[in-house]
Amino acid sequence: IQKSQKNEIVLFDRDAFMLKFSPKNMRKEFRDVNSLQKAVEADQNSIAVYRKQSSPEFIEGMIEIYLHDLNGSLNVHEKLSGDQVEEIAQEIATMHFQMSLVEIHLVIKNAKRGNYGAINYALNMPSVLGWFEKYADERCKYFMQRKTTEGIESKQNADSRIYPKEMIPVMVDAIKGMSKKMDKAKNLKDAEYEIFKSQQNNK
Repeated sequence: IQKSQKNEIVLFDRDAFMLKFSPKNMRKEFRDVNSLQKAVEADQNSIAVYRKQSSPEFIEGMIEIYLHDLNGSLNVHEKLSGDQVEEIAQEIATMHFQMSLVEIHLVIKNAKRGNYGAINYALNMPSVLGWFEKYADERCKYFMQRKTTEGIESKQNADSRIYPKEMIPVMVDAIKGMSKKMDKAKNLKDAEYEIFKSQQNNK
């Protein structure tokens, strides 16, 4: 997989791709990816991007490999059938195309650890797709929070470009001083008015 400086894929090598994103290599190369944020940062290309560069069938096949790996990792009585694996892979590729393969691997890893609840007897389609729905909700909240944070930082950076950082305390003190003078002037005018009013009443 070769990328340009803009992080766009310019040449797709299927063999290299399958090696890089194989379950065994993922467990090794991305073993420290244990959170949503790390997964997002580890691979910024979504499966939609990879699907465009290769084919929908190829990417769905990669997801099927992860699901078969899940089947082999869990000691449950009823595992996913071949048809279920194929259908789940299609659903994930269609409904969660914005995720990366690293994120998909993280969801399955979290499920193996019991993060979405214990898997006691059987693997089934609703349960597996439910894991991805939960992750998708967390992902949405994460990006909303990140957008809010970036907006605040952007405003702070804009303010710092208008006013040098070292000038801000000076300006605050100046504003406070002006406010005190305005209050003093107001009090003086009020006093003068009271004197004038008293003189008029005495006439």
